[in-house]
Amino acid sequence: YNPADSMVATCATAGDATGITNGDCSTPLRLGGMPLSWGSNVADNDKWSDTNYRINIDWTPTDDILMYASFTTGYRSGGYQLGVTDARDQGRDAMGLPVPGADIKPMTYDKETVESIEFGYKGMHFDGTLQLNMSVYQYTYDNYQDRLNVFDPVRNRGVDIVQNANGVINRGFEVESLWLATERLTLGGNYSYTDAFYDEDYYVVESDNPNVPLSLFGSPETNSDAFVTNVKGDQLKRIPKNKATIWGSYDIPTNVGNFQLRADYSYTGDFADDGITRELDRVPARSRANAAVIWTDAQRHWSIRGFVDNLTNEKNIRGVGTATEAGNWALTGTILYPRYWGFDIRYRFGM
Repeated sequence: YNPADSMVATCATAGDATGITNGDCSTPLRLGGMPLSWGSNVADNDKWSDTNYRINIDWTPTDDILMYASFTTGYRSGGYQLGVTDARDQGRDAMGLPVPGADIKPMTYDKETVESIEFGYKGMHFDGTLQLNMSVYQYTYDNYQDRLNVFDPVRNRGVDIVQNANGVINRGFEVESLWLATERLTLGGNYSYTDAFYDEDYYVVESDNPNVPLSLFGSPETNSDAFVTNVKGDQLKRIPKNKATIWGSYDIPTNVGNFQLRADYSYTGDFADDGITRELDRVPARSRANAAVIWTDAQRHWSIRGFVDNLTNEKNIRGVGTATEAGNWALTGTILYPRYWGFDIRYRFGM
């Protein structure tokens, strides 16, 4: 006989609420309230439209050279705040204040427009063995669609939603070349410089700065001066200023087919992983080298490629993330794949 067994049976079958909720019972019933929840659907409709145009001027001083200038406008539709926090809001008046009793509707963001101007050059040189392409451009955005943790002065707090940022500029230049150095050796490369930044006032909440913990400085709602930052002049997130690639291939024809040796090297400059330009979110510059050997049969039906990617086994980081004080200021990073090798076989039909 086990007294504990008797207690369990008594607690489970007595039907006495006092007994089954007794903390001394080994299987007490704990009542914490009724599990109720509410859900609602919101409906709305909206539309956006725009008229765009392009003006392009071409000049060919010779049969091998093309110079051009273009002015183009572009447009991207607005949308609804789906899949993000604070995705709906109460109807507001012309001043942006909530209207008492107004229906709840999904929040939207406005259309984005852009004006771009570009000057370019395309040319063939040295009897067609060297191809050179260059361009310089500037994109000027109005209502740029940007998702950041921004400050909403109406709600007096930070909201993680898609917002329209005014006065965004993206400008830079690109150069690309292809050189047939010999009958067997081909070399190529490209370089781009991009300067993309906020050109007008844009207020962003900075709640993950370890120098300003919420436990000491309050919160963005109560102390906006400590947490709200004007990012005017800062770079757009995840856009590196410098990118470059060089590559080469060498063909070795034989009686059993053609062997091609290929190699390339790429460089991506550092960039900010958030809309606030700060060292905390700086993704370091990275580089990578790849190599491959490709065999193709004389009829060009079969090809076998052996390759090694990330030849020097670089530990490159694609992005970083910063936690708040609740996450102990943890800094995390997404690492790109290490060195790996392999081969593939291809067959082409109909040749």
